[in-house]
Amino acid sequence: MYTKQVTTGTGVDSWVMALVWVCLLMAINGIFGPWYAIPELAYRGLPDQFSLWNIKEGVELARGLYGVTAPAFLYLDGVTQTLVWGTQVTAGVSCLALMLSAGAAYRWKGKSTLLVRISALLCLMSVVGSAAILACLNGSINHAMGQPNTFWNLTVFSHMQFTGFACAQGVTSVVVLVGAGRLLDTQRASYVSAMPTRYLGRRTRLAVGMIFVAVPMLIAFGILFLKGRSYYFISICVIGAAMLPFFAAFEDRGPQAREMVLISSLVVIATAGRGIFFMLPHFKPVTALVIVAGIGLGAEAGFLTGALTGFVSNFLFGQGPWTPWQMFAFGIIGFLAGLFFEKPARQGNVPLVRVCMYGFLATVGIYGLLLDTSTALSLLDGLTWSSALACYVAGVPVNVTHGVATVLFLLVAARPMLGKIHRIRKKYGLLPM
Repeated sequence: MYTKQVTTGTGVDSWVMALVWVCLLMAINGIFGPWYAIPELAYRGLPDQFSLWNIKEGVELARGLYGVTAPAFLYLDGVTQTLVWGTQVTAGVSCLALMLSAGAAYRWKGKSTLLVRISALLCLMSVVGSAAILACLNGSINHAMGQPNTFWNLTVFSHMQFTGFACAQGVTSVVVLVGAGRLLDTQRASYVSAMPTRYLGRRTRLAVGMIFVAVPMLIAFGILFLKGRSYYFISICVIGAAMLPFFAAFEDRGPQAREMVLISSLVVIATAGRGIFFMLPHFKPVTALVIVAGIGLGAEAGFLTGALTGFVSNFLFGQGPWTPWQMFAFGIIGFLAGLFFEKPARQGNVPLVRVCMYGFLATVGIYGLLLDTSTALSLLDGLTWSSALACYVAGVPVNVTHGVATVLFLLVAARPMLGKIHRIRKKYGLLPM
């Protein structure tokens, strides 16, 4: 049973500030983000990602790459040139409008809803225009190479592809366009539980289905049909699948901004930890922090934290076909940690020895096994039982080193961080498990 409480925010509202930062990040992404990728160029040691503003450079490199067999093609004709110019103008105007929207939202909140939505619409139009440019260029490449211009050859199997930056820009534009009114409305209706309620039934079944069925199927689709090339696309799909069971926790109440901020903070800490220890191969705190997130925030939040950490941190260490595997491995470890230590987490008394044992076994048996499998499937030509065994044996020292690092970081950071998370959850009533 829930009781409805309506409050009006004063001062700086969390949701408004979230929208302000989103608008600023979208503007930065539109100006500096690499939206286009040509995977074949990366295999030859050439620049393979291009922004909306240097698309002509990408066309020149693609002409040099594919022109070996078809030299007279891939020139920007009048239609494509006009499309590029129009998209660049739209993107430039949208970036300026987004920056103005950020300032207006901060100053006037709900009164700036129309401006924010217009900015998001312009941003979405620039993404659609970019997709049309890709379709034209891929159609030219397919025609020169004797390939049919089917839907699949122009999208997921295309020679020139969208990057995660462009996909994120499009998805975020839709979210802002639809949800600007809600985010800028400082009057909130919240539902407070009148009795302790547990969400472990249908929510957990949904999480298990997504994690152990949908995500492996997405990764398998990327291997079998996309040949490991569209790893950005698969990574975004994995994040979407990870979010579904997490947001099922909010079925009967609106999520609070502080809940998102807490998970985002753990993702940032884990990403920063991986970057700080870059000089020590395989000695990273990421797995330990994901385990802490799963124990402290619940199984679904643990999976989401792990998946996002694997995706975000690889912007520092390099995206590739291994990214969805890392996201899946980190996510499973966080999810199982939340399930295994659910009762001690409720009581605020988590056994550190058991957590360390789980950390070592999960790092070696889950993360290590999955990443070695990824290596065997992605990098070995003519996979055989002997070559796969050699891959697993070669990974043992790496996995053991990673497992020892996880145990050490858990010994140092687990109890202090779990204590802080437990206090925050108790104080603000966050994320009931």
